[in-house]
Amino acid sequence: MEQRSVILARTTLRGTHFRLHVPAREAWNGRLALVGCEASRDGLGGEAWPTLEAECLALRRRGYACAPLGADGAAAAEIVDAARLALLRAHGAAPRQVFAFAFGAAARAALELAASHPARCNAVVAIGAPPATLALDLRPFARAGGRLVVAHGTADDVVPVEAIVRGFEALERNAGGAVPASGFARLFLWQGLDRRLRGDAPGEVDWALQLERWCDRVPSRPPDDPIAIRCVTGPRTAGSLFAPGECDPADVAASRPCFPFPLRTIYKGRGDPDHWSSWYAPAIYRRDATAPQPEELPAPLPQDPGRRTPLAPDPSIGPVAVIGASGRLGLAILAALAALRVPARAIVRDPARLAALDPSATPAVAADVRDPQALAAALADMRCAIFAASATAGGDGANTPQAVEYQGIVNTVAAARTHGLQ
Repeated sequence: MEQRSVILARTTLRGTHFRLHVPAREAWNGRLALVGCEASRDGLGGEAWPTLEAECLALRRRGYACAPLGADGAAAAEIVDAARLALLRAHGAAPRQVFAFAFGAAARAALELAASHPARCNAVVAIGAPPATLALDLRPFARAGGRLVVAHGTADDVVPVEAIVRGFEALERNAGGAVPASGFARLFLWQGLDRRLRGDAPGEVDWALQLERWCDRVPSRPPDDPIAIRCVTGPRTAGSLFAPGECDPADVAASRPCFPFPLRTIYKGRGDPDHWSSWYAPAIYRRDATAPQPEELPAPLPQDPGRRTPLAPDPSIGPVAVIGASGRLGLAILAALAALRVPARAIVRDPARLAALDPSATPAVAADVRDPQALAAALADMRCAIFAASATAGGDGANTPQAVEYQGIVNTVAAARTHGLQ
């Protein structure tokens, strides 16, 4: 594929010259990548990473057509238009998606493109971005179905992580709050790494793959727990910050998940610290960049699973209402309550769906968490309630995270107070 790819010199209507990397027709995946990187040196005494050529080569191998991002949002929009025309002539089809990958100061052009020309960009990855670039109004981008990933290292001594947090909170305010912003944007604070996501901790993530899953997968799969790796010295030099090539699993020295802000990635206290399964995100939602204090964390589980005391059946804690029982989590909760012989009531929007998924499940009561009256009636005679409902993939129509996962919990708390649930 690499030998059959072509690099074309193109010029926009305003005279901006750029090079368009076009893969072979049979290898093209229908995506155009706009890549913006800092200069070959970052002015801080070290080599900037990545470089434009390295990124275009890595993405082209993945079937992307590649072009430089441009100096600002207007230039990026012109490049998109010129690249669309060139691809239409070369392959008979315009790109179905445009992804912008930006590192450092180039993030401003990517976010300006998303804010002022949302129809020309489907997703943005901004790594090591200046905090001021996050203050743009991205509501048109969100309404157009755009996706945004912001990543930064907590150990960077040039751009403090506190400034990135303040910038992302400004983005959330512009979007109408943290809940609406969560529908299209994610902030990742990578522990122990600098703004290039380099350091002793794992920091190499296939961000191109994360965007593809978020934009194309049905149901949609937001990057809520991407796994980063760190390779052993020597076997492969990472040539791309956004789309690293494959490597032998034997060459992976360490792996670790990262969870979106305000969650923290914490070692469980047991298991191999170099394996991703030994890390988790405790339910700590303090919205600052400081590390959780020891007293905030749950006590670590014992190393030996045989030392754990199994739960004893206690029917007196029921009956328990399981709200959203037809989902994956809800079904697991029903099974756990059944194993403990605790009486339960399944509360779902569609009882027929629950019966089809698990014929042995508890008979269901139809109620929607968005309907306070129906929910209050369904919780009558209950002792406890477990909320396991979630918005549908993509949050289309009325099934948005704000309506289901925020207002639904508000309605559940009100109904629980009405009936005196514990």
